[in-house]
Amino acid sequence: MVELCLEALLNRPQCPEIRVLVRPGGYEPLKHSFPLLSSPPHSIIGADYMDEVALAPAFKDVFVVVHNGPSIHQNEAVRSFRSEL
Repeated sequence: MVELCLEALLNRPQCPEIRVLVRPGGYEPLKHSFPLLSSPPHSIIGADYMDEVALAPAFKDVFVVVHNGPSIHQNEAVRSFRSEL
């Protein structure tokens, strides 16, 4: 599913900036499948999803988040991260 979304976005004539958050170790496989993601304006960021300090810069200036995967923590549904505008 995520592959279809990325392909659709990257193939748009006016592709938006894409920032993909992956768990540590997920960078190379994604870069191999979607080399455009490792070139500006796009980016791939590796971070532990439960590490708020690591997530803060990953979500800076992000307006839309698409989550592709199951909940990974019992409190995930109630956790939120707020970015100062």
